[in-house]
Amino acid sequence: MTEEDACRTYATAWNRLAPDDLINVLDEDVRYTSQAVLLEMRGKQKVAEYLRQKMDTVRSSPAFKVLAELAETQPYPMYPNAPRPCVVVAQGKPENLVATVLFTVASSKIIAIDICVIPPPYTTKRLGEFPR
Repeated sequence: MTEEDACRTYATAWNRLAPDDLINVLDEDVRYTSQAVLLEMRGKQKVAEYLRQKMDTVRSSPAFKVLAELAETQPYPMYPNAPRPCVVVAQGKPENLVATVLFTVASSKIIAIDICVIPPPYTTKRLGEFPR
C-alpha cells in the first residue's frame, strides 16, 4: 500500500459511506488525529468504531453530506519535500472545503491518519477525482 492507495481507499469509503474497506487496511495500532480535536485516537478498534458512527451520522442527515476528493499538497517555494498525495474533504458541496487528510503507510497498512485544517485545504492541488 502506498499513500496514494490510502488516499483512494479513504476517499472511496467516505464517498460511499462504507467504512469496511478502509478499516481492513488500518494497522492494529493506527493513530488518528484531527487539528479540530485535541485528543488523539489510537487503535484499530477505536478508529473503526468512530468511522462507523461518523458515517452513520452523515448517512442519516443529507445536510452533512461529505465529498472526498483526491489531491496533493503544494509545498511552498524552497520547501525541501516533494508534494504528497492527500484527500480534501468538503461538506455539502465541493467548494465547501473543510479539511486535508494525510496518511502514513507502513507494511501495507495505514498507520496514521491526520486531519488538517492548517494549512487550509484550498492550498492543495485538487485533482477533480471523487473515487466511488
